Amino acid sequence: FSASALGIQQSQSSGPAFGFGGGVRLLFLTAGVRATDMQLSAFNLWEINAEAAFHIRIWHIDPYFGVRGGYAFVGSLNSDAVNVATGSSASNVAVHGFDVGPMVGIDVYLAHYVSLGVDGDAQFLFIQRPPVPIPTVPSSVPPAERAAAQQQIDQQVMSNPLYQQSGSSVGLGLTLTAHLGIHF
Repeated sequence: FSASALGIQQSQSSGPAFGFGGGVRLLFLTAGVRATDMQLSAFNLWEINAEAAFHIRIWHIDPYFGVRGGYAFVGSLNSDAVNVATGSSASNVAVHGFDVGPMVGIDVYLAHYVSLGVDGDAQFLFIQRPPVPIPTVPSSVPPAERAAAQQQIDQQVMSNPLYQQSGSSVGLGLTLTAHLGIHF
């Protein structure tokens, strides 16, 4: 949803998701971190989440339910993305925010240290982007034409709300994954 227009902007996007995670288990509770890259048809969405879950192990079957939440951004996983997540100065990460949601899954232990499982989760996404940078007149433009070019840019900036407002959206993501677990 667009916060400014209060309407659906793009109703869906799909693609594969890849991730890795790690954590600890204390009896029937787990806590950990997970990084997920969703290569959607419209863009590449990364999530870096903390998670906690309650497990009910019965024989070799381990169903669980819990919650995930953290930082979400569009782009690539690099130091600029980490800087924005920690509140440092601006970077090339233009769209970012946070996600939170429930998860449910089941693991089947093939051996004491190895499991196969499936996991489904819903993510409520709250993302934003800064205003679009105002274009500048290139230094290669002759001084005589520079004033006219700057006037055209000023008119474009005044007539286009993208240069004056940031954008924000609320969305819902659904992810179904299969995973291999190695337990130490």
